[in-house]
Amino acid sequence: MVRREAWSAGLAMHLGSQIQSTPQAIRAAEALLGARHPLVAALERRAVAARQLLAVSAVLALSVSVVLAGSAEGLPVALAGAGVAVVLGWRLALQAAELRDRVWDVLISEKGEFPLASVEWERSRLLEPTVRAELARAYESLGAEPDGSGQVPCRAWVIVAPSVMAKVRQELALIAALLRDDEASVRGVAAAQKLLCDGTSSLFGRDDVVLSQDLHRIAYLLGDASRSSSPWLSR
Repeated sequence: MVRREAWSAGLAMHLGSQIQSTPQAIRAAEALLGARHPLVAALERRAVAARQLLAVSAVLALSVSVVLAGSAEGLPVALAGAGVAVVLGWRLALQAAELRDRVWDVLISEKGEFPLASVEWERSRLLEPTVRAELARAYESLGAEPDGSGQVPCRAWVIVAPSVMAKVRQELALIAALLRDDEASVRGVAAAQKLLCDGTSSLFGRDDVVLSQDLHRIAYLLGDASRSSSPWLSR
């Protein structure tokens, strides 16, 4: 119980700090992208989810304190609060994932230079050599046999169609090589990351032609993001 109370208090402090900085982030995003931009909407939805989880965490921490003080009256509230906190925590995780996807969209759309904290943080992360190397290994492994221990470099490996991957093996190898290049553009890295993480992307379908087109587009973005007249960008 003591650990749970400490966890609840720590979570409340973390969420509180996030909520305090969120209004500024939303206003900055609105000023740069417009009030109806998907990134702004994602920031707002995450803020709502964080506020709800903060409120439940505060009640949970208080009820746990009552139980630790020797009163059983707080136990039902603590149990109910713990259940609700789990649900809201899962919802917050989903909102965070949506926000991540919208940040990738901003980076891919040549708007990644905007001084938004979430965009700048993701830009820096994607350009880390270790992150790009890990992403490259993931592309190389798609459709290949697992290693001797049965492990695979990325979770996407288990749901792609090997027959489809075999048809785009050259494109996958090209993406991997470009990701390892220190000159790789953040637009291309973000596009490569999104294709791998979006469960609805062509990577997990059965149409190798569409997948080949998407991989060519990513290769183009990785190689030279400044040429906006490419037919791959007009798809």
